[in-house]
Amino acid sequence: MIKVALLGGFFLFIAGLCLSILGLIPLIIAFIPVLIIISLLIYGSAFICSQMFVPAVCQLPRPEGTLLTFDDGPHPIYTPKILAILREKNVKAVFFLIGRHAKQHPELVKQIQQEGHTIGNHSMIHRWYYGFLPAWCLTQDVLQFNALISEITGKEPTLFRPPYGVTNPPLAKALKCFPRLHVVGWTLRTRDTVIRNPQRIVQVIRKRAKPGNIILLHDRCAATTEALPKVIDYLRADASLRPVAADFFILEKP
Repeated sequence: MIKVALLGGFFLFIAGLCLSILGLIPLIIAFIPVLIIISLLIYGSAFICSQMFVPAVCQLPRPEGTLLTFDDGPHPIYTPKILAILREKNVKAVFFLIGRHAKQHPELVKQIQQEGHTIGNHSMIHRWYYGFLPAWCLTQDVLQFNALISEITGKEPTLFRPPYGVTNPPLAKALKCFPRLHVVGWTLRTRDTVIRNPQRIVQVIRKRAKPGNIILLHDRCAATTEALPKVIDYLRADASLRPVAADFFILEKP
């Protein structure tokens, strides 16, 4: 009797398990579209060049030259050194500044402009929660940054790169208030915020740089500052990779 009871219990367990699995199948099928949509939203938010939410310039219009861009400045130690290197090499770049840093170092903001470089908006705060802010808050952030730079330099920025390259529907809504603002992504990410060896940064660019690339660097990193002369020399050695100015591709919006 005990064996029969155990056998019966085993079959009841198997039957119940099968019913549970079969009952979950319709639920799983129903959730597949939801999972696909969520995955697409995450991909579109995390990768600025997906163009899912916001049109972004991620490549030069022609496969000629490369554009050097520097994020997160101005930095009191490294930005002046980078400016000196660019001056010596006669290269122009785009500096996507953080507003709170620009407010602390207005003299560097002025120097960047006076030496012929382009200043872009990289937000006032650049915090991890930037991608979770509502549209009205993002609008105010862009307004505050542009007003600050305009006060310092007399010229309002027309380029914008969101922190971490994150885009989403609230940001798309906020940017509709700024029709003359170009969103700029990148083609080549050097990972210079985590790479501490300057030679490795040079190697990344040697391996991956292609004509028309927009190169992402940071002017708050010691390794970037050390690597920059060799990076420029390498790019200049190939006419199709030579660094170009931002006005090479930025056109006025109607």
